[in-house]
Amino acid sequence: MFNPTRHAPPPRSAGLLIKPWAILQRTRPLKLERLKIHVQEVERLYLALKLLRRHFPQTVAEQYPGTLKEHPWYQVLAHFLNEIEQQGWFEIDWQPLNEAWQHWLEAGTEENGDHLAVYLHCIPLRMYGFSLDNIHTAPAMELLRILLAREGQVEAVSAQLLIDAELYDQLETNWDESHRQQALLLLDQIEADPGAWPEPVRFLPELVRWACGQTNNILLDRQFRPYHNGPWLRWDHHLTDLRGIYQRTKPLRRHLDRLNTWVEQDAGRLAILAKFLMSGGPTDELDW
Repeated sequence: MFNPTRHAPPPRSAGLLIKPWAILQRTRPLKLERLKIHVQEVERLYLALKLLRRHFPQTVAEQYPGTLKEHPWYQVLAHFLNEIEQQGWFEIDWQPLNEAWQHWLEAGTEENGDHLAVYLHCIPLRMYGFSLDNIHTAPAMELLRILLAREGQVEAVSAQLLIDAELYDQLETNWDESHRQQALLLLDQIEADPGAWPEPVRFLPELVRWACGQTNNILLDRQFRPYHNGPWLRWDHHLTDLRGIYQRTKPLRRHLDRLNTWVEQDAGRLAILAKFLMSGGPTDELDW
């Protein structure tokens, strides 16, 4: 029988076993920078798994049964974000994530995934606000904005929109603050008695607020700008609230999709919408 005590060396002091000046042949000096990177990777994997385990524990049990170190932290983060979209909690803005990943590939160890790791703490949330950068993608919303936004809020207007809506001359000669107030009064009347108006028209007051960034819903009033001011919403503070806020955006977003399709089918319909907002009248043609 093997007796471990028979083969054990006689007791010695640590100083005799390990000489500080002796170089061990089977070891190599460990660079502090490499140790730092390793610790960082472990910490990031812990944070990614913590998010996944907290919100989707069944997924962890099913998808990560083996050794945790086999899974890179960024893979676990991507899995977590995909789970959020699949469950319908809200939409992820994948563009800044892809840009952070590309930056890491190009910069290598100098970057070490630091930009991407920001999203272990902060939510890369897709937001639906309009600004000068993107409002031209929704001509109907641009029309609502130029007619009904407060003075100073409209920085520029698409020439094509003015042509399609037949407003090229009217804005300067036949549209001022008094006309804007009259149009706002019409919207107040619609909102006060929505049942008296056709279903598409009922959504116009809220669409106007969305176009002007005044819905008081952060998803509709803001855009996610990762290289400026965010907004930086955190997983540990804002996730639950955002799920409810996102659900409240769905009816209005569906209605905007219908309005956009209606205008895409015939750009001249912008003139019909403009005429109604500027002077009221029949609503038969507002049939998106």
